[in-house]
Amino acid sequence: MKLELIMNNQPIIDNIIIWKGFGYPHKPNNPWDSKCRLRIWQQNPVIVLFSDLDIPDTGTSITNCCENISSIVQFHFRLQNPIRWFEHYPRHHRSLQQQQESLETVDEIFYDYDEKEQRYKKPRWKAYDRKSFEKLVNCSILIDDVDSLTTISLANPWQKHQEDFKQGLEDRRNRKPLRNNPTKAYQEGYFTAMQEQHEFN
Repeated sequence: MKLELIMNNQPIIDNIIIWKGFGYPHKPNNPWDSKCRLRIWQQNPVIVLFSDLDIPDTGTSITNCCENISSIVQFHFRLQNPIRWFEHYPRHHRSLQQQQESLETVDEIFYDYDEKEQRYKKPRWKAYDRKSFEKLVNCSILIDDVDSLTTISLANPWQKHQEDFKQGLEDRRNRKPLRNNPTKAYQEGYFTAMQEQHEFN
């Protein structure tokens, strides 16, 4: 009971996230949908934890795609530096429960940041441990409640631009009014469709 009372600093973000990883064409997640659990604690610095779901067919691993996920998460949630990034492999398969403690890993990830491309590069890992991490965030990171979490899809800046442009095209083609506070990409799509309609008239 004492541990439950102490470990009460819940993350401000706790979701299953889907992003475009590298993927495998023959897997059900084609084309390249990948997923993991994302938790963010609003501290100084901000703490971000990616947890492997430890189930089949989750797409690209959080290790192999960490710089992409970190870049997308910072863009999507507008996170401000300083940020500390961590990855977590819980290893909760029933067949491995007796070995769970020895197989669970937490690592801190360090990056170089490319200001021009607005993305993280050159990841380096440093071993952490679960107890130290839980002390850092004052919260348990057991991963036994994932079925209740909301799933959200995240896009990188290029994908977001393409999606907004396409939405602008569709809105104008369907004669919908220009949205309030539209993004630049949405406006480009909207006015591209206006030009198309003008040319056909």
